[in-house]
Amino acid sequence: MNKIFWICLVLAAAFIYLSCRRNGEDGDNGYSSLTKVDKIQAGIECEKGGFRISTGIDSNRDKILTDDEVLNTQFFCYGEDLGHDSSEDNKYQIIDIQEEAPGDNCPYGGLKFNLGKDVDMNGMLNEDEIISSHFICNSNNSKELRFDFNMASNSSYGTTSSEIYNEFNSIQQFNIQNFHSVDSVIFSAFIKAENSSEQCQLELYDYTNSKPIKNSMITTSETSYTWINTQYNLKNEFPDSPIDLRIRMTSLNGNYVNFKTPRLILIWK
Repeated sequence: MNKIFWICLVLAAAFIYLSCRRNGEDGDNGYSSLTKVDKIQAGIECEKGGFRISTGIDSNRDKILTDDEVLNTQFFCYGEDLGHDSSEDNKYQIIDIQEEAPGDNCPYGGLKFNLGKDVDMNGMLNEDEIISSHFICNSNNSKELRFDFNMASNSSYGTTSSEIYNEFNSIQQFNIQNFHSVDSVIFSAFIKAENSSEQCQLELYDYTNSKPIKNSMITTSETSYTWINTQYNLKNEFPDSPIDLRIRMTSLNGNYVNFKTPRLILIWK
């Protein structure tokens, strides 16, 4: 994987603009994608402060991402996504942005955002310093934003009952209103059951309001991992306010069920 750019954001940083195209090339429609990263103070979006990442299309070709060009916005907060609370710890938070080659995470390639703390203070984010990773994916004739719920792609999770996964494996302060003009939202994962008489059920769960996201459940009785997508567009199923978005897995009959590589995918045509 080729690293195309790297950002170290400290408390003194104001904002950084990044082009998402290789070598500054325009896309097929003649426009470039831009990413803007802002450090934000404590407030409504992040109780202890953090970072705001905005992405969009440079429609006027001035190489600056203005508010009316933003397609989506995501917040990464201290003490939640970034895992630290004190201002001393937060000084060393780093966002490492890399090109993501086509593969399981992004079929058509894209960007990978690694977030973590520069523990050894060498100005770089090492593998063991990464707290979470997020993807903004290219797509065939569309743009995608993917969330992985801070779950490693090769790790599996299982239960024999019903389990809502913890705060670390969640999307904090998820607000569908931040993702302007999104066309569709789907949920997908690899899931399996211990035997064919069991059913694995996996769904998005609104932990803030203590209820599942309607139409987000995916199921299987297959005994080998099967990639399942939701059959409905979920964009109108989320509340119009920030929520702690988690995953709930249920074993219908009490036998072991598993899942791995969950993805919440937002798509712009």
